[in-house]
Amino acid sequence: MHRRFVTHAGKPGLPRWKAAVSVLNAAMGGDKVPDVREIYAEEKRRREVARSRAAQRRAQANALADEHVLAARDHVAQVWEQTGEGPTWRELAAALGVDGQMASPMIDVLHRRGALTSTKEARSLAVVPDWVPPSTPRLSSDPAGTENGRDAPSAGRGSRTVLGDSPG
Repeated sequence: MHRRFVTHAGKPGLPRWKAAVSVLNAAMGGDKVPDVREIYAEEKRRREVARSRAAQRRAQANALADEHVLAARDHVAQVWEQTGEGPTWRELAAALGVDGQMASPMIDVLHRRGALTSTKEARSLAVVPDWVPPSTPRLSSDPAGTENGRDAPSAGRGSRTVLGDSPG
């Protein structure tokens, strides 16, 4: 009955693998072999729980990033002034009072929002100098579409900026 599942026993993580393990355990003295539908239902439930937990972590990381964005930027800038290099992610999280489990997701959110930047080098965490909080508009509200008296950069489809070229 479960022969087709036993052939997939070498592929861990698949529902068929779980069925094969169940069959083998039952053959070795177990009293009951679970139905294939039960195995698939359990795997589906496990994946839904994992997705739900991931969504909760993302929501918590976004909320922490909203709460700590200015303090994080201030701390990183202060560390650069004092030491000439950026803090580690762990040091930043400790300075902000963020739990270790949520530190990395929160700093990832700050990276995606453009408030912080880093490279793969150690202690490269830095602030992005021209970052503006999302509630503050980047462009002035004058009808000419200028920014600080200069032409605003074009975002049109045919626009192209080459290094060394000046706008206008």
